[in-house]
Amino acid sequence: MARDDGTSLSSPELVVAEKVIAHDGARSLARAEHDGLLGVTCLQDAPYMAAYECFDSYSAFERYLDYGGPDLIPSVRLLLSEYCRHALDRAWFYYPDALPEEGVAMDDIRNGYILRRLNFPLEDLYPDSQPAGQVGQEIYGSGAALI
Repeated sequence: MARDDGTSLSSPELVVAEKVIAHDGARSLARAEHDGLLGVTCLQDAPYMAAYECFDSYSAFERYLDYGGPDLIPSVRLLLSEYCRHALDRAWFYYPDALPEEGVAMDDIRNGYILRRLNFPLEDLYPDSQPAGQVGQEIYGSGAALI
């Protein structure tokens, strides 16, 4: 991902996603539209957010908030708390059965194939409304539901 001046951002990045997925399906488990969520990319140049990295960051930020307690700078506490709140809201959209059919990639999946009936999270959510799951489903991200 590049800044306006053309330089790269370091990894992992916090990016503001205008929309995780825009849909009007009846299976919405959270808000249908998200206006400016914080998301963590899995690599410095990856164009998508991933479940494992999202919840790895969530766990680290929760520990930081616990350890810091009242001594944390208020703006840092607010940023990390907001990240955690939005991560939980966005979490539903990593699961293919929570997305409308047209919101999940069907062709040219890089790793394996997608079985919507399995509750394994998709590897990739895109902030620009590309179909999720272009990389595939991730077994190692399945523990996110237990966090």
